[in-house]
Amino acid sequence: MSRVEENKELVEFMSNLAKEKPSGTFEEMTCFQLGTIATMLGDISKSLAILADKAESEDKEK
Repeated sequence: MSRVEENKELVEFMSNLAKEKPSGTFEEMTCFQLGTIATMLGDISKSLAILADKAESEDKEK
């Protein structure tokens, strides 16, 4: 699975979770939003690590 497909799947998953829980206390919604943000940041970190590894291996080949 490509990173684009993984990212699309993650966004769809988080979107579905948000639809399932449309209301709640302020604290519940804040926790959900912070969890979503943390998940997205983790995904960005993974993508950046993959790009860095690829760039490093290309540099070693030169």
